[in-house]
Amino acid sequence: MIKIRCTRSRKFRKRSWKGNLVVKIIAIFYVSILTISYLNGSTGANFSDTVQITGMFQAGTWNTPAEQWDKSSLIFSNKDKNQQINSCNPVKLTVSITNTGNDMKGTTEYEVFYIAKGNAKDGSIVGSGIINPLAKGKSGQLTFTGSWPGTYKFKAYQRPFHNFVSERKELWSETLSITCSKKSNSSTNENEGNIENKSRVGVEGENQNSAVDSPIDQTIHESKIQDTKDNSVNETKEQNNEQNNEQNNEQTTP
Repeated sequence: MIKIRCTRSRKFRKRSWKGNLVVKIIAIFYVSILTISYLNGSTGANFSDTVQITGMFQAGTWNTPAEQWDKSSLIFSNKDKNQQINSCNPVKLTVSITNTGNDMKGTTEYEVFYIAKGNAKDGSIVGSGIINPLAKGKSGQLTFTGSWPGTYKFKAYQRPFHNFVSERKELWSETLSITCSKKSNSSTNENEGNIENKSRVGVEGENQNSAVDSPIDQTIHESKIQDTKDNSVNETKEQNNEQNNEQNNEQTTP
């Protein structure tokens, strides 16, 4: 028998098919994983769209503090002279405020503070109002009716951006104190008593004047007295005549 010699490739062909199968399975597994990751993941593609617009934009303008401040400046004229008021009745409180700067171009505000005891700055607001524009060097008056004994103060505000500062500046007036003492009560009562006495005297004088007869009444009264006197005289004359007639009759009879 003749033996046919096989080539080396034929000899190992049957042995390598298993290894190829394993390699293919592993390759399929990795390809599947990569495919699934691409399907579930985000794409790396970018989309951009641009539109060209032509035109002009006007930039905004803002006033600087120097342009907003009207150069006015307010002060309380008598801020160093406190006021002491003794009264048990409501009192009208008045303070003076002056513009030492340029003309005011708008209004500003003021408030009234009150406290029963202590500094009115630590008290509560009991009133407020508006300060109308004041010309350069002109003054105005702020008023408030104080109804309770205690301490009062006025607080005013400068115009916006005073001295180039954005925060509103404030200024305080003098202190106005109201007290209600017994002495003032007694003097008030005495004045009221004097007024009542004067009114009583006036009423009594009117009554006395009304009791005095007028000239017409006096004339009527005097005429009545004269009529009474005349009647009595006439009666006396008649009586005398009757007596004379009786005597004459007696003399004529035999």
